[in-house]
Amino acid sequence: MQQPFPNDVLLEVVTHNKVFKAKARDHSHRGHLIDKIMGYLKRSDAGAVPPFLIDGESCMGKTSVIGKALQKFVKLHTYKTWLKLQSNATKFSHDTIAPAVEYSDAFQSVENSDNVHIEPVIVARVCGLTPQSSNSRLLINSITRQILIAFGKPVDRDETLDVESYRLALSLARHDRPLFIVLAKADRLDQFNSVPLKLSWLLDLIPPHVKIIVSVQSNTSPTSVHEIISCRIRQMAPIVLYTNAAAEHRPPPSPGILASCAEDFFLNVGAIIAPIAKSTIKRMLALDNRKLRIDQEEALRGAFASVEVPDGNKYVPIRMLKEIYKISKNWKSSDQIGDVEFPISLQEALDLELDALELSHGYYFTMTFTCLLVFARDGLTIGELEDILSLDDYSLREALKVKSNGILIFSCFRS
Repeated sequence: MQQPFPNDVLLEVVTHNKVFKAKARDHSHRGHLIDKIMGYLKRSDAGAVPPFLIDGESCMGKTSVIGKALQKFVKLHTYKTWLKLQSNATKFSHDTIAPAVEYSDAFQSVENSDNVHIEPVIVARVCGLTPQSSNSRLLINSITRQILIAFGKPVDRDETLDVESYRLALSLARHDRPLFIVLAKADRLDQFNSVPLKLSWLLDLIPPHVKIIVSVQSNTSPTSVHEIISCRIRQMAPIVLYTNAAAEHRPPPSPGILASCAEDFFLNVGAIIAPIAKSTIKRMLALDNRKLRIDQEEALRGAFASVEVPDGNKYVPIRMLKEIYKISKNWKSSDQIGDVEFPISLQEALDLELDALELSHGYYFTMTFTCLLVFARDGLTIGELEDILSLDDYSLREALKVKSNGILIFSCFRS
C-alpha cells in the first residue's frame, strides 16, 4: 500500500481546503450557526471536551457552514498574529518599516511573551472526497501524518500509522498549539468496505487541547454514525462542567444545567426559509451587477413558493437555491416570464445540472464520468479519473464534438 508522504499529504490538505473554501461562499444568512461553531472552537476548558456534532438533511449546507467557520477562525488568529508582529516591529524602527530580519525577531518575542501566542493546528477533511478520506484506516494514516508533520516530528515513509500512532499524535496538542480535527460528511466513511472500522478511534480518547467537529446526515438509527457520536457527547458533556467547576473552585453544577449541557455540542443545519432565499439571490445578483424587473422578482417569489420540499413548502435546500440562482443570473431582459421554468423539487434541480453537463460534454461522456465518481471515492484520484476518461475513445470523440479542445473541459469537474 502506497502511503502519503509529505507531498502526498500536502496534496491531500490542499484538495480538501479548496473544497471548504469554495463551500464557504454559500453560507448566506447562517451567521448564527457559524457563531455557535466559533464558540466551540474558542472554548478554553480545563480538560477534554466532547466532539461537536453538526447534523441535518442532505443539501442543507452543513459543509458550507463549516467552511465559513474555519475561514473565520483562521482569519481571526492570522489577524491577531499580524497585530502582534506590527506592535513588536515598532520597537525596532521609529519612522520606517522594520526589515525582514527584525520581523523574525519580533515573531520570536511574541512567542516568548507573557501573552501566550496561539498557533492552532487544523486538520480538515471532507470524507469521501478522495481515496485517502473514504476509508477509515487510510484516513487515520493521512491525518496522523499531517499532525506529526505540523508538530515537527519525524515520520517514517514506509510505516503504516494506525490508531495507536493517531492517539500518540493527539497527545502532542498543548495550550499554545491546540489541535482541531474537522470531518465533514463522516457518515461517508467505509461505505464500500465489508469490514468498516468502528468510530472508537475518534471518540474513545480525546485529550485536552483537542477539539473535534463532525458533520453527518440526521439519522435516528441506534447504530448510525449520528447516534453513536450523540451518545458519546451526552456522556462527556457533564464531565466538562464538573472539571471546569473544580478548576475554578466553584460549586458543582445544578441538575437543571446538567440536563441541558449537551446542547452546547449539537448544531442542526436546516433549510433556508423561502423569503430569505429570495433575498439571498437578489443580493448575489446585485454583486453580479444584475437587477431583475418587478415581474421577474414576482416569478422568483413564485418559484420558491411552489418548491416541493418538506416542512409544508416553507424551506429551500441549498442545492435548489444554487440552481434557481443560476437560472435567474442568465435571465435576459427580453425573456418572457412564461419562457423560464424553475425546478420545483430537488430531483428536478439535479436533473437540470445533469442536462447542462450533457449539453456541454455529451451524453456518453457525462454518463461515464458520473459512473466513475462512485469508484473515485474508493480508489481513484481526480488525476486517475481524468486519465481514464481521456483514454476512452468514444467519450473523447463525443467531447470533441462539443468543444474544440476536449482536455480543457475536464477542469470544470474539479469544482
